[in-house]
Amino acid sequence: MKKLLLVLFGVFSYLLFIFCTLFTIGFLNNRWVPSGIDQGDGAGLGLALLINIGLVSVFGFSHSLLARESIKQKLRRWVPDSSIRSIYVFQSSAILIGIGLLWQPLPLSIWQVNSIPVQWAILGLHGLGWLTVVLATFAINHFDFTGLQQVYHHWLDKEAPKPQFVTPWLYRIVRHPMQTGVLMAFWCTPHMTVGHLVFALTMTVYILIGIRFEERSLVREFGDAYRVYQQSVPALIPGLRSHAREVRELYDQA
Repeated sequence: MKKLLLVLFGVFSYLLFIFCTLFTIGFLNNRWVPSGIDQGDGAGLGLALLINIGLVSVFGFSHSLLARESIKQKLRRWVPDSSIRSIYVFQSSAILIGIGLLWQPLPLSIWQVNSIPVQWAILGLHGLGWLTVVLATFAINHFDFTGLQQVYHHWLDKEAPKPQFVTPWLYRIVRHPMQTGVLMAFWCTPHMTVGHLVFALTMTVYILIGIRFEERSLVREFGDAYRVYQQSVPALIPGLRSHAREVRELYDQA
């Protein structure tokens, strides 16, 4: 019975992840959701900024907290290791949906593109960003990334395979293609409002901070293999090579 519940929770978390992705696409484009990023009656400027920055901060804090090995160790006292990833996916998806539902619109325009061909070009980059995110998950292991593989192995009483350092095709272009795709999706819009800018900017800050901590963990896990990878493949922008001196300085502090 316990195994069945864990599998059902893993499947539910996965479905919530899919729904969250679609919800966020609708949220950023002001379509198909109860209230888009620029829709609804918002609070005053000061209060809206406080609420919106607070929402992203909650997401960033919880998202980072569950990624820490010390927190995972504590969770393992209560749940099997196979469910840790599902819990991570569940809380991240739920909070991101909550951000969309509680977001305070600030519809003042910063830029608005009126040319139809340029609008379509920008929306094409926006769509390419989301496509990059999806392809990046499948390039490594989509079902491991979303937690389904772990609960499936638990159901079969099989030990999950240990993480291996691999660099499939997207990961030979940039080290963090998922984050590159997310940033494209957040920033590529033909109509940038103050509210959209606050969302994109605060999430970008969190992503950059998160990458720094993630890379420290990867260096600890994979050692020199990852250091070589850092120096040969750019982090987010294709063609922008890492500087060895900056990499050494960053990881001397790790």
